[in-house]
Amino acid sequence: MAIELRRVILSTNEFTSAIASFKRANDNFMPAGTVIECGVNQDASGRVKLRVPGSGPEELQQIVIPPATLTEILIRFCIENNISLPRVGKKRAVAHGDRAALEVHLGEPEGVLSAVGVG
Repeated sequence: MAIELRRVILSTNEFTSAIASFKRANDNFMPAGTVIECGVNQDASGRVKLRVPGSGPEELQQIVIPPATLTEILIRFCIENNISLPRVGKKRAVAHGDRAALEVHLGEPEGVLSAVGVG
């Protein structure tokens, strides 16, 4: 059986935008504040540095986004930006170097997915 693998890789600006969009739709996702920096860890968890209102200029809050939530964020980004995704297929967040990416596997036998931090 043929196997298809797609990877949608976001720039830093796109990733920041994706987080902000997800936050608007999910009030309890993270505290109110300004995203100062964001990235993805090799284990496919996201990281966000946030300046919370009322805090001092040097006081930043670090937030870790679990891989499952990061996958939801990336799927939402694709839908909002008209990037077609197949309904079937295993979707997961991965680290592509230091960038966040959504990986979609079609025709992949169960249990064959390997390393998360590829790229």
